[in-house]
Amino acid sequence: MNINQSTNPEDESHHYRPGLLAQLWAHLDRLNVSQELRTYIREAINEPSRRVRSTPKSMSGRYQSRKMGVSIGFESATLELPAIIEMEYDDDVLFFLDQPPARKVTYRRHGRRRGHLYTPDFLVVRRTGIEIIECKRQEVVDLRAGNDPEYYAFLDGLWVCPPAQAAAGELGARHELWTEHHFNPIVLNNMMFLGRYLDCARDIPGYDTALAQVMTVVNCLARVSIDSLLEKSPDSVTADHLYLAIGRGDVVIDWQAAPIRNGEHCYLYRDEDTLRSYRACDQNADAPRGLIAADSAPAEIVIAPGQSVIWDGQPWRIVSVGASQAMVECNGRSEEFPLDVLHDLARRGKLMAADGDTSSTKSQNYVDAVIRRSRRTDLEEANRRMDVIRPFLMSRRASPQGRTVRRYLSQYKDAQRLHGNGYVGLIPRVSASGSRTPKIVKAVVDLVMDVVKKHLLNPDNVRVKTAWGFLHDLCKEKALPTPSYKWFVRFVRRLPAYQLVNARGGAKLAYNLEARVGTTELALAMAPDRIWQRAHIDHTLVDLETMFPGSTDNAGRVWATLMLDHHSRRVLACFLSYEPPSYRSVMGVIRDCVRRWGRLPESLMLDGGKEFQGLWLQALCSRYHVNLQYRPPCKPRFGAQVERFIGTLNTNLIHFLKGNTQLRKNVRQMTKAVDPDRFAIWSFSELCDLIEEYLFEVYDNLKHRELLASPRTTFERSRTLSGHREIHVVPYNRNFVLATCPSPRKGTARVQGDGVKINYLYYSSPGFQAYLGRDVEVRYDPGNLGVAYAFVSGEWVRLTCTRHAKLVWGLTERQLQAFTTEWRKQRSDVEKERLTDSTLIQFLKKVYDQQTVLVARRQAAEERQRLLAAGALPEDWDEEGLPYDAGGSDFPLPDEAHDQIGPAKPIGKGIVIKPMEFF
Repeated sequence: MNINQSTNPEDESHHYRPGLLAQLWAHLDRLNVSQELRTYIREAINEPSRRVRSTPKSMSGRYQSRKMGVSIGFESATLELPAIIEMEYDDDVLFFLDQPPARKVTYRRHGRRRGHLYTPDFLVVRRTGIEIIECKRQEVVDLRAGNDPEYYAFLDGLWVCPPAQAAAGELGARHELWTEHHFNPIVLNNMMFLGRYLDCARDIPGYDTALAQVMTVVNCLARVSIDSLLEKSPDSVTADHLYLAIGRGDVVIDWQAAPIRNGEHCYLYRDEDTLRSYRACDQNADAPRGLIAADSAPAEIVIAPGQSVIWDGQPWRIVSVGASQAMVECNGRSEEFPLDVLHDLARRGKLMAADGDTSSTKSQNYVDAVIRRSRRTDLEEANRRMDVIRPFLMSRRASPQGRTVRRYLSQYKDAQRLHGNGYVGLIPRVSASGSRTPKIVKAVVDLVMDVVKKHLLNPDNVRVKTAWGFLHDLCKEKALPTPSYKWFVRFVRRLPAYQLVNARGGAKLAYNLEARVGTTELALAMAPDRIWQRAHIDHTLVDLETMFPGSTDNAGRVWATLMLDHHSRRVLACFLSYEPPSYRSVMGVIRDCVRRWGRLPESLMLDGGKEFQGLWLQALCSRYHVNLQYRPPCKPRFGAQVERFIGTLNTNLIHFLKGNTQLRKNVRQMTKAVDPDRFAIWSFSELCDLIEEYLFEVYDNLKHRELLASPRTTFERSRTLSGHREIHVVPYNRNFVLATCPSPRKGTARVQGDGVKINYLYYSSPGFQAYLGRDVEVRYDPGNLGVAYAFVSGEWVRLTCTRHAKLVWGLTERQLQAFTTEWRKQRSDVEKERLTDSTLIQFLKKVYDQQTVLVARRQAAEERQRLLAAGALPEDWDEEGLPYDAGGSDFPLPDEAHDQIGPAKPIGKGIVIKPMEFF
């Protein structure tokens, strides 16, 4: 449906929180919003103008907003994600979306008129009006303001974008520019720490009793710290009770004073008046010491011609000052800066007066610089000279007879007079001796740079000696002296290492040489500081060859999919399979996590693999409110925790087993005598047991080098501090198993005479023909293609394969793909026969026991037996791994789904199918 033609606001989208759009349009009527702005908001509601993506230095992701009922995209986990969290819990914000439609902005640059399409980050509807928000790092704003003074400006203590303000004003909205200085890191950290407690409407056991006891203590003491309160009532009041009370506002805290996790310094107050009283007392107590923020502002720097300033450690001199611009010079290079930018840098303390230092400070800085640049042998010689002249300095007797000693004294006194420290005059300057003038003429240096750019700074990987040969020929042609090969090698080695390796071997090879991104205070506040706040999922091909039990046949290598907790480094789940990484591996590790712990992480850190980009995973995470974050491509440092653990798993366990594949790293040097295939002794089931024992028993109790404690100990400590958080419980039942089952690409299937067709196979159940000709939502289990599910009459109904059920029962999706691929290979290019269900069944009968599929079936059987032994097999299987004889068993819906749909109705004729908002 085109939402611009919709008459009912609730019909525009069923994805948003129920009733939200009706509230939005009613609020826009009260604000008397123009029709143009309404159209703009409708376009933003329809879909984002573009997809968010990661950059080389930032992480994108999806935030599952409970206020909106949809996922909100962000392109920076340290700037746009904080903005989303602030808007999520801001009562003044009624509605917000990411990536609204682009608008054209125009401005002038160097006297020329410029224009481009500008896509804001967020569209926000507040109680007081409509806002368009752009998030930019402060250093980016400073740099752009220097180049385009009319694009960014510093007005009334805030950075603004006048062209974007003008474009938003044409719509009747406001525009704001948010940098990292807009956020309070402590408040943001407290919001993230509380998480679900900020909007939790469900009580936890014993909350009313605990709240009454907490209020008794707080009313008696006026204020009390969280740690002392928990110590006074260790049994009746838990951390979960306190965090729920804070999230609901039943108790008062100072959100800006200290992080909640620091329970010793985070206080609970009797009421808001008590909080303000204590805050005023703390400020008055600091006033005599000059610690009030208003009195501690740095002195203002006068921006005037001839003024010397220090910016970013470099001396700058203000050459001239105009009405809005200032000419600044550094090392002979002149730049124009807006006066607003210079005043803002001075206000934030990044621009300091160069002549504001005292002479003693300057002298001390000079002495420190000289000593820092001196070699050890120079300092040893200076100490020897000091010992020689010390008797003459202390006795003040006549000068010594020797010229060398008199020279030492003269150097000491000169340095004492010039720099206030005579010792630096005794330090030898042998390293500064000699001529520093280049011996090679400029024309030769230009040829050297041309040769380097043409032959060395490219993927051709020409040898340095070959490049020097090209240089030798060029110099010979132009009758110029040729530099020696040693000089040329030293010149190449002095080039920036990252630039050289990146040009010759690519960004991935040069990744270890790349400069680390500086950590800001806001980034530290966004870092996970408790368990379950963030988990990493990654795959690895285990360096071990396996074999089938009871035979000498090689079964291949196993893929391991791991889920690791960021804070405690504890392994939360593991899924092993012969299948390469796919969405089925992700489904398996998510199921294993819920089966072990009864919950899911609050956010998942993923790489750019296709298995993490599918709609199925996004729908599942939206259903259980799990945020997604994607690492920048080819940047494993953003997932260092799980990458480091994979290396630990290999070095501490896998590489000690027979049949490990370490020698295959140098496959040309490996002979048949040491081929790992000859030494394989581990079966799939035995390897699973071994890895599981190592992950959850051995590694879990080993002391971690960075944590200085074992992952299990760190996990338990964090759970005691942050609470058990029962509100995050996800029961491992049929509802969850169904939620982890994907749907076909289309999502729906039409009911035909034989049922619905999914993956070339027909599925049906008793009474299903009542929906003949209708499209119904369907799903299938990739681990057992004999079963599928359809959503009819407000409930999920279990379907079974109608044709050759025994043949396809237990067939996995991977096996079906292998069968169809083999079938297409055997078909002639001229024949052009279409693959149907009947031809597929005939082919399955033909190749059922052939070698092409035998290995795949044996591998799948090994995996099923492992799942059966671990108790992780779906409920469609009995103890022997065979299907139940169920005729249409359905999945019960969650309570919230029943509230939306109403009571379940029997399948019958004439019932209108209502799609369930399952996610």
